[in-house]
Amino acid sequence: MSVLRSQWDRIAASVAIGAGLLCLIFGYLGISGTAHVAKQLPYIISGGLMGVFLLGLGAMLWLSADMLDEWRELRGMRLLLAEDVALRGEDASLLASAGIRRSMPLGDDEPAAALAGTPRRRTSFASEGSRAPVGSTSAKSVGQ
Repeated sequence: MSVLRSQWDRIAASVAIGAGLLCLIFGYLGISGTAHVAKQLPYIISGGLMGVFLLGLGAMLWLSADMLDEWRELRGMRLLLAEDVALRGEDASLLASAGIRRSMPLGDDEPAAALAGTPRRRTSFASEGSRAPVGSTSAKSVGQ
């Protein structure tokens, strides 16, 4: 049941895509059985247009679910970066200006699948004695 709650958007996308394909198939079968254009129009409207709409809805829901997973992963990276900055003793005002609080717990409503991509290990981006920002090069951080 927890999988249904955490992946509701992908399940809805799969249902919409399946229903859209069924509408297109039944619409085609209805059109192919009739030679008169006037009798084909209801099948085009109900089967074709509804099928295309449901396929688009399913694609939108699937992309929305992927973006939500990316946001969760980026949040995990932001937390790891804030933890690294806090361990190096950076000023709290730098964290606040970036919109990062020192203790940002993960929400209980986030699925375990989204948290699996965010390891809980500390990664040192610079040497411990160096206080240079990430991306800057200095003789001390390069080892020259």
